[in-house]
Amino acid sequence: MFRDIQIPENLFYRCQRQHRGEIPKGENSMSRVKNDYLICYDVSDPKRLARLARYLEKEAFRIQYSIFLFADATNGELEKICSDAKELIDEEKDDLRVYTIANSGFRAGIAVDLDEPFIMV
Repeated sequence: MFRDIQIPENLFYRCQRQHRGEIPKGENSMSRVKNDYLICYDVSDPKRLARLARYLEKEAFRIQYSIFLFADATNGELEKICSDAKELIDEEKDDLRVYTIANSGFRAGIAVDLDEPFIMV
């Protein structure tokens, strides 16, 4: 029912070694590691807000009104969505933020609907 998202141990150690510079980045480098990101925005103009929201709805999963989940994305995919989003906003007046979600702690699943109050004795 629940899906745990975890980085395989061998990939984790490879990423650490690349970060320390022990092995060069190449075709199978950290740029190919997929991460989850939260994309949040605060846009002052309604037209820019609508354009950005429509664009992000095509690329990511809407969590709340101005918060989107961009799941299983490589660094290249993240750079593309950020550059496209920056073209849709006014950088002086609007705010666009991207947060990385630590894969080891993220879980997705089905919520339980309790018809009656839950009582612990």
